Amino acid sequence: MGLSLNIDVSARSFYESILVTEFVAKHVKPQDVSKPMSDKERIMVKKALKGVKVQLTHREFAKRYKIVDVSRQPTNQLT
Repeated sequence: MGLSLNIDVSARSFYESILVTEFVAKHVKPQDVSKPMSDKERIMVKKALKGVKVQLTHREFAKRYKIVDVSRQPTNQLT
């Protein structure tokens, strides 16, 4: 029997603990943060963050969520 190599390709790298907005500004570098992201920028953010677990800390109890998609609309226009 020869040697075999088992590689786990489902593993993801670890992200540093930062705000999602800081992550987007650091890795995607949108041209103007006051305007909505372009489709190209949004797709880049979606690929980078899909499946990442985030924790909300602005409420009384911290709650964890898993990112599944990125909205086309800015947060101030969501209902």
